[in-house]
Amino acid sequence: QTREHLHIMRILGLKRGLIALTKVDLVDAELLAMVREEVRELVVGTFLETAPIIDVSAKTGAGLEALKESIRTLVQQSEAKPAAGVFRMFVDRVFTVSGFGTVVTGSVISGTAKSGDTLYLLPGKGDGYRVRRLERHGAEVGEIVAGDRASINLVGLEKADFRRGMLLSDRILRASTMIDARLELYEPEVTLGHWSQVVFHVGTHEQQARIHLLDKDKIGVGETALVQIHLQEPCVLQHGDRFVIRNSSDEWTLGGGEVIDIAPLHHRRRKEKVIKEVEKLADGKLTEIVALEV
Repeated sequence: QTREHLHIMRILGLKRGLIALTKVDLVDAELLAMVREEVRELVVGTFLETAPIIDVSAKTGAGLEALKESIRTLVQQSEAKPAAGVFRMFVDRVFTVSGFGTVVTGSVISGTAKSGDTLYLLPGKGDGYRVRRLERHGAEVGEIVAGDRASINLVGLEKADFRRGMLLSDRILRASTMIDARLELYEPEVTLGHWSQVVFHVGTHEQQARIHLLDKDKIGVGETALVQIHLQEPCVLQHGDRFVIRNSSDEWTLGGGEVIDIAPLHHRRRKEKVIKEVEKLADGKLTEIVALEV
C-alpha cells in the first residue's frame, strides 16, 4: 500500500513532502536503521528522494514535535494554489445540520467562494444554491480559497440531489463523456492494449471507462501514451486535471495521467495528423492550443 500511495502521489503531481516512520517504539535501533535504508531506496527518483525521514511514536510521543515542525516548514515552502479563476471543489460528504440545512465538504481545487455566492452542483439539473455559511477546519470564515479543506452550508440543496463525486462550481461547466489525456502505467504485471477496460478516478469521482491508445498499440510499466478515454457517465473535468486508473475490478492501481482535452473529436482512426494535434495539446503551449481550437 505504501508503494501504491507513492505512485499515486507522483501521478497527482506532488512536488514535496516528508516521510514519517511510525511505531518506532516497537523496534530496536538496528532494525530501525535497516528500515530507514529501505525507505531511502524506495523513494529514489521520486519527489521524496531528499525528503526528511522522521521517527515517530504515537504511543510515547517521540518525534511528534519534530514532525509538526517539519510540516510547518513544508507549508511555508509550498506555493499557493491559484485563487483566481473558476471555483471548483469535488464533494466527498453531504449531511444535514439542525437549524442550518444541508452542508457539503471537500477540498477546494481552484478559485474562491464567499458567503452569499451562488454555487452549482455538477453534473446536475443546473440549479444554483446560495452559500449561507462557510467553515475552514471547523472555524467560520467569510471566504474559502484553493487549497482549503472546507465545509459549505447551501440553501435549497437536498441530500437526494447529491451523488458522491459531484463537483461544486461557481458556474455551470460542460460535462465530458470522452477526453484526450496523457497516460502513464506503473503496474509491472499489467499491459494495456488498444482498448482496455479500467476504473477512472478523479477527485472523489469514480466510474468504469475504456482506454483507446492513440500513439501506441500497447503500453507497459514505465511507459507513457496519448489516449482517448471513453467514460460511461458524464464527468466535469478541466484541462490539466490529474486522474488515476485502476483495474476493472478496482482491486489495484495501474497508473494515471493528465487531462489534455475535455471536448475532443472522436478519434475513430489513429491518423498521424490526429496524433500530432493531441501531442501539441499535451505540450500545453497556449498559442498552439488556441490555434488548434480555431
